[in-house]
Amino acid sequence: MGVKAANCSRDLRRKAIIAVARRIFLEEGYGAASMSSIAAAVGGSKATLYAYFRSKTELFSAVMDDMTEEMGADKILRADDEPDTRLALTWVAQTLLTLICRPEVMDIQRLVIGEAGRFPELGEAFFNRGPRTKIEWLSGLMRKMMEDGRLRPDDPLRAAEMFFSMCRYRVYHYLLWGLSQQPTPADIAEDAARAVRTFLDAYDPGLAPVRS
Repeated sequence: MGVKAANCSRDLRRKAIIAVARRIFLEEGYGAASMSSIAAAVGGSKATLYAYFRSKTELFSAVMDDMTEEMGADKILRADDEPDTRLALTWVAQTLLTLICRPEVMDIQRLVIGEAGRFPELGEAFFNRGPRTKIEWLSGLMRKMMEDGRLRPDDPLRAAEMFFSMCRYRVYHYLLWGLSQQPTPADIAEDAARAVRTFLDAYDPGLAPVRS
């Protein structure tokens, strides 16, 4: 087998492991799932599994990376090219809510919330692969808007964190707590519009800079 074929085979094997691990994590929980049970479900030895992933935390991180890629989270980057501040933030809010309210994403979030107290590394892995990357990108967008005079001056990271939280104020939490069914596009559009309107009221460029 050539090098290219070998690499392709390894990539396919890795993807198969991640798919199985994702299912087992969701079915059994992070604490109950073991590298041994995952290896057995994949159809190989634990030693083979460790050749791909050094720990269960690393494997969970790979599951998160795979989900982020699958979700198409890079779609929010389109807001960079939108000169209208309200339209740009509305696009971000709607896209973000659509992504994080997907059933499979909601399942992972519930898993992390339920087990992060016993496994802090689980919460860290989830945050670094999910919210953190979005907040850091959003912080860059906020900084640009502030420098352009489109938003009142403030710490762009704090502004990004605030906007991220505002987007999740209603349908996201109701869904997370099991109080509602999957939100409709109209539900998401309404929450996005309210979040953007409230945020822009607070960050009107005509207001004085935010004091820390």
